Amino acid sequence: MDFNYFSFFVLILVSGSIEWTNSNWAIVSSDNHPMPVSLTLILSKENVIVKIFTFIGLFGLAASLQGVAIASVT
Repeated sequence: MDFNYFSFFVLILVSGSIEWTNSNWAIVSSDNHPMPVSLTLILSKENVIVKIFTFIGLFGLAASLQGVAIASVT
């Protein structure tokens, strides 16, 4: 599956997962990452699932930066 389709589906699924009040809209629209923000709005910041998702995201960021560094050397 192409990543463009994946990002589209993430945005559609996230938009249906929270109640769209003015305060929630202000929180989501001020951030660039809708998935972690919606998880925080749904489950709370102290939830274990949110912490695991953040931890996995940090490993993905580190792996991505390492891939860029390795590609620039070769």
